[in-house]
Amino acid sequence: MNKEDIYMIFRTKMGDSALRVYRERQFLANLNSEEFCFDLSSVFSELQDQCNILVHSKKCTLDGNLVNNLIQSNISKETLAQIETLLSLSEQDVWNILFVGLEHFLQLFDIVVSIEEERNTDYLKTYIIDYSIGVAFGAFCSSKQECKTLDFIERMAEIPLPGFFETFCLDEDVIKQIISNVNPLDLLKQNRYFSPNGSAETYLEDFRTTNVDEVVGNIESYLAHEGFFPIESIFYVLSRQLIEKGKIALWTDFIQKMKFPVLQNELLFVLDDSCMCERIVGCVLEKVHEDKKVKVLLALLRKRWYQCLIDNSKNLIDAVKLNGANDEEKKLIGNCSKEWIQSLVEKLNVYIGYMLKAFSASDFSKWCLKKKLLDSSRQTTQSEANNRIVNTLWDCLLQIVDWHQLDTSNGDYRFVLFCVSCYLKEKNIDEKQLNKYASEMEIAIEREDFSWNMSLDESTLSDIRKWNKLIMKLDKGYPQHLLQNNLIIWEGYNATSLDKIYKAQRRESFVMTTLALMLENNEYFSNLDEKKKFFMFLAQTILKQKHCCTFDSETIQYYYLPLFVLELVANQVFNEIQEWYHHKLLENIDDFKTILRLFTNAGSSLTESERTMLSYRKQKEWAIIRGCMEDLGQNQKNIPAYEEMMVKLGI
Repeated sequence: MNKEDIYMIFRTKMGDSALRVYRERQFLANLNSEEFCFDLSSVFSELQDQCNILVHSKKCTLDGNLVNNLIQSNISKETLAQIETLLSLSEQDVWNILFVGLEHFLQLFDIVVSIEEERNTDYLKTYIIDYSIGVAFGAFCSSKQECKTLDFIERMAEIPLPGFFETFCLDEDVIKQIISNVNPLDLLKQNRYFSPNGSAETYLEDFRTTNVDEVVGNIESYLAHEGFFPIESIFYVLSRQLIEKGKIALWTDFIQKMKFPVLQNELLFVLDDSCMCERIVGCVLEKVHEDKKVKVLLALLRKRWYQCLIDNSKNLIDAVKLNGANDEEKKLIGNCSKEWIQSLVEKLNVYIGYMLKAFSASDFSKWCLKKKLLDSSRQTTQSEANNRIVNTLWDCLLQIVDWHQLDTSNGDYRFVLFCVSCYLKEKNIDEKQLNKYASEMEIAIEREDFSWNMSLDESTLSDIRKWNKLIMKLDKGYPQHLLQNNLIIWEGYNATSLDKIYKAQRRESFVMTTLALMLENNEYFSNLDEKKKFFMFLAQTILKQKHCCTFDSETIQYYYLPLFVLELVANQVFNEIQEWYHHKLLENIDDFKTILRLFTNAGSSLTESERTMLSYRKQKEWAIIRGCMEDLGQNQKNIPAYEEMMVKLGI
């Protein structure tokens, strides 16, 4: 195997499976595979004579002794010796593992091997033999005319035989037959998502009549809700084989024949290597001027390419930590990971360059800046990989795209904040431009697709602080204006509509949390009294909204975070307001558990009078709360946690 083939394995396979696949390929590379395939072809020929495995007309049973004799009479001494050496097995163990491998192979064809007792083998080494038999069978079938039919290929596509399609090449005539037989509308109707009468036709009409740019901008709405849309196995096989054989132009014709995004996206799941995505996009770009709908395919490829970058990065991080790798394998993985990190900027520059040939700088930048950083506090390989790609992508984007030319109107709030942070680095700041960005931020958080993760992870804090830098440049009355414009109206004739309440609560919580975090910036306030007034105004507004909220279960979710930020501010950087705030919380928050969480999570220090107030509430409320939690079985496990909080708070 060459270096690139090895590196591709560790990029595209997860954890232990990467090591297993590498060892399978390495075994065949070191084995005289032609001789091994020749030996097994004799076994397959005899099985064909006895069981007709190529047609597989009916189930049958083979005697174990017969299978054993088949192997021992056809596997050469040279092949046997090579397997012994490569797998570090005794001669008897090799016979056993070949028998078990052939038994597994026959089971796939519903052929039962009758044996007196199970043969014990190393299951990891059995995987290697299973794969090798699949490769040999693929080579065997490639030489048989009866295997060139569409029926045979469709049957084999349904059989999970590893390695088979690596050596079995689809006949050109069969490929053309498969592509010519594609009927996208029929494929839609066969699936349960579109099985109700008229659903497929509605989807088709919507896709036909919608502007291409609108389809691209809302591409997720044209895909399956669960993220996958199962189609016939033969299509996955053809898609993968065309890609692996480098027949990109033919693959492009095939995927274009699928016509609809939901079908095209399904074929892209066979793509697991970002380097291959790069080659494909380069080819597809050549057709973007011939057919506007190619832009939809490029949007799907953009999505898949980005996911491959994250997956490839994660797989390499996991591979470096593999326990089962030997010293040579660890060195290979280490070199692969090092090269990946060193080439990442170059890969993303190529990615951005290709995308800017198909999409405007504004559209592509908006798409990029919707990508979220994950909470890195848990130190998972997923967050490490995701954040490495996202941060590098943003850095590369800033180097390539002139942000001055970006259109921020009706943009996602992260996109607007990206432009804001760039603008605030300029020497000359224009008040009109600041007001324009402020207005666009308000529009952005009112969009239907606005969402935030309601946590204080690195990404969220970064976004909030960017917005605060803008707010600090505006009129002193702007924070109050912003808050009033985004408060939910819980009561009265003009109350916020229930069908809009979910989005409104998330937006309100985001604004409250942003303004609460402004209190960490002492330079914004003229003096201590101004800061106190702002703190009190914000705290009283949040507590009033919490009190008016008609959904008790939502109180913690939407009002807890801004209250928690205020508690952090009071506890860490604004001690002068702490006593006032603690009394307000104790007097106005009805839920005793919420108060415990606020004080404990913020690491608050309580005065003696505050402990007395909290102890009084514990005495009156905790027994009732505990009884309710015990009645609700799923909440019973949380009782010790709350009791521990009370101990920490000294009550």
